[in-house]
This record gives sequence, structure tokens and C-alpha cells, in this order.
Amino acid sequence: MPVEISKINNLCIIPARGGSKGIKDKNLKVCGDKMLIEWVINAAKSSDLVSEIFVSTDSMRISEEALKLGVNALPLRPKRLGDDVINVLDVIQYTVKKLEKNLNIIFENIVLIQPSSPFVTKSHIDDSILKLINENFDTVISAVKAEANHPSYMFTMENNKLNWLEKSYSQRRQSLSSVYLRVGNVYTFKRTNLFKKLPSIYGDRVGFIEVEALRSITIDVPLDLVIADNIAGILEK
Repeated sequence: MPVEISKINNLCIIPARGGSKGIKDKNLKVCGDKMLIEWVINAAKSSDLVSEIFVSTDSMRISEEALKLGVNALPLRPKRLGDDVINVLDVIQYTVKKLEKNLNIIFENIVLIQPSSPFVTKSHIDDSILKLINENFDTVISAVKAEANHPSYMFTMENNKLNWLEKSYSQRRQSLSSVYLRVGNVYTFKRTNLFKKLPSIYGDRVGFIEVEALRSITIDVPLDLVIADNIAGILEK
């Protein structure tokens, strides 16, 4: 029997640090007619199941933009959590502890969405929460079906010998088994995952939602932003 979702405390965290080596001020870059941070904030605000939204940032500029869009981004997280080498898990743990103390609440589930995957949607967020709760997963990730990048087309080269990753390399595309690639649109997980002896976003039982290929891009380098800008033009029509 499905759980009464409306009674669950679902916290959406949007990590958006000020620095980025790949693209300067990446989270504030415009894609289509909106900044990357604006895309994901709008998606989070459209959710029917998220009870609290927080932009975790070390940047006053990002904080100001989040506040303009009606989302809390204060207090700023410490600068030590703004480096490239910092694990996102550390940021999430810090943010959850801080918010729970300030709000005097214990959240049950955490939804992580990132400006580098701007085309996340309301349905991605809500479907992942529903799947997490109703199917008793510890973590639900987003994934896209691998088509041209199917592992059957991949190989390694050792000692001048080509080694196919899968034995099905000679099969027709229609005969290949379905394979999925993890993408960054949404990660939804139980809060308890964060505070185990070996903390992780991933629990023992991991499920996934499938997202549309057009919405699966992750922006890491300048070319990704160019591609995303063109995709945004299609999605905004």
C-alpha cells in the first residue's frame, strides 16, 4: 500500500559553489533564457512532494540569485566546502545537519539536484521520491538508455589485440539488451544513508528512473554549455 507521501519531510538540496575550473562561474551561466541555477530552482519549486528547498553555496552572488527566485541559500557554507576536491557527500552532510538544527526538524528523504544537469523536471523529482518510498529503495538515481554508446560497441586494446567488452558486439542493435547510463538529473535517498558507519548517497537497494535523452546532458566543459544552450532552445519552444 502506498505511503501517505504528503506527510514525508523531503528536503531538496541544490549544491552550487561559486568556483569552477571547467567553466568560470558555471552555475550563473545563461542557458537558453535562464541561468543554470534558475533551471533547477524552478524544477524544485514545481515539485508537489518537496517540503523544503535549500541552495548550498559558498557564493554570495549565487545566494542572492537564489533568494530572488524565492529559495533560501543562507547561511553560506564554509569556504572549505567550496574546493574542487571536496566530495559532494561532505556538502550534503553539512547542509542537512545545519538545516535540521536551524529548523528543528529531522528530514526523512533527501533530493539532490545540480545546476550542471539543468534539464531536470518536476516529474523526475516527484517520480524519484515516489519510487524511493513506495518501492522501499534506499536510493533512486536517474539514468538514460544507452543507444549509440552501448557497451557492445566498446573495446579495449591490449598488445595490439582488440578486446570487445561484450560478446554481443556483432548483433543487430535491435537485438541488444537494454543498458542504462547514470546521469545527474536527480539523486533521491534516505537521510539515514548519510549517517551510517560508512556514509554514502547510495544505500543497499538502489533503483532508477529513466530520463529523456534530450534532458540528460551534464555540463562540465564549455562545449557542453553550447550543446545545452541549443537543447534549451528546443525545450523552451
